[in-house]
Amino acid sequence: MLLSLFTAIYAVFRYFPTFPMIGLSGTSFRAGDFVAPVIAIMLGPWFAVPCIFFGTVIDYAFAAPVFLGLDFLPATVGALIAGLISRGRVGWAAGIYAILLSLFLALPLSTFWIRTVWGYTVPFAWLHIIALLVLISPLGFKAPKWIRSSKRGALVLGVAVTILTATMAQHVTGGILYELILFPVIRVTTLSRATFFWSFIFYLYPIERLVITVIATTFVAAFLRALRTSRLEGILGGIPSKPTASRPTLERRRLHGFTHFLLNHFRELVRSRSD
Repeated sequence: MLLSLFTAIYAVFRYFPTFPMIGLSGTSFRAGDFVAPVIAIMLGPWFAVPCIFFGTVIDYAFAAPVFLGLDFLPATVGALIAGLISRGRVGWAAGIYAILLSLFLALPLSTFWIRTVWGYTVPFAWLHIIALLVLISPLGFKAPKWIRSSKRGALVLGVAVTILTATMAQHVTGGILYELILFPVIRVTTLSRATFFWSFIFYLYPIERLVITVIATTFVAAFLRALRTSRLEGILGGIPSKPTASRPTLERRRLHGFTHFLLNHFRELVRSRSD
């Protein structure tokens, strides 16, 4: 019942356009971008992901897909990240986000540094880096507990951290698809053209993502407070009333172990190349 209901809700919201998609006339981002992380916090990742997939496929009947039928991937990733965080699996969410961000920056037509109009050189993914640092900080590991808090300030902060990370992961996934699928369509085949494109996006995406974060956070926080006031907490699978106490510590240990593994692998790679 929940799967059918939220699939229909997402399909309806995804039908309505919001921000125009730069580079392709007549295309735009959808209102579903606001809803995907909301559904994930409410239902958890395993219910949210099929909702996003089926809702996107339903909308193919009304609007042709832009990314060769892979249009469900950005919102699915955002829902997965938000759902994992809300369920206390912060380490998994951070690992997936870090891999996606690394993949985007490793693509040949991605631009790392942007020369701004103010004369400063800033990383293109500066907001992505901040979101990832927030996620692996105490703020990120406390977010699942805050989401279940009855205090308004803690609830808003926990939801905001979750939504920000999810929408940034959604954005970087869209960037990967854009570079791999749409760049050949709009004839962006050289690094100079790609740098010009990303330099334009650099000024737009922080505004877009922060607007999504504010609107989605406001809605989720109000909805959860209303749900708890009505004593209906627990009716949705993604919001258990009592989180596991040891989960943040366990996920932090796993994240630290994963980080040490990557550093050791990188150290061995550098040593082998130097030899």
